[in-house]
Amino acid sequence: MAFVTAAIMVVTALASAQAQRQQGKALKAKADADAQVREWQGRITAVNWRMKGVEILQKHNRVAAANNAIAGAVGMTGPPLGMAESTLSAAAADLSTTTSNATIAALLGGFEGENLRAGGRFAKKMADAQAFVTVLGAAGQASSAFGGGGSTTMASAGPPTDAGLGAGWGSGTTGFTRYYG
Repeated sequence: MAFVTAAIMVVTALASAQAQRQQGKALKAKADADAQVREWQGRITAVNWRMKGVEILQKHNRVAAANNAIAGAVGMTGPPLGMAESTLSAAAADLSTTTSNATIAALLGGFEGENLRAGGRFAKKMADAQAFVTVLGAAGQASSAFGGGGSTTMASAGPPTDAGLGAGWGSGTTGFTRYYG
């Protein structure tokens, strides 16, 4: 009867441990997928900022063309340098901002993706550790069901001595004993 009970405990613990490991794998897979999505979102945001930079340059190009047309219409000779410089300066500042935002978005997406991956790896390791503990616990219970009085835990060797050092101190023992009945 003890054998059947112990076998059932071990089989149940192994099934539970396998379920814990599968849950860890699923959490890691979800974190990896979330990380990939976050990285793509970062790249998409970066592309959107770059497109905005192109739109800004096109707008400033239209403004410069309109300034040249106005200057030509009123009979100015030579390029209208003052207007061109102010338009170019504004375009450069706006382009610099959008380029910086694109770089930040791409880097942030990569950072967040790696953060999610690290969380997934940690979740898998924790699930594996929990599965190991489950199997060890079942093995201990099965051992006590079979062993008829054995113990797998550390038991104190007795009350402390007057010096407070515990029984067996200085006699080559650790003060703890393991017995198996």
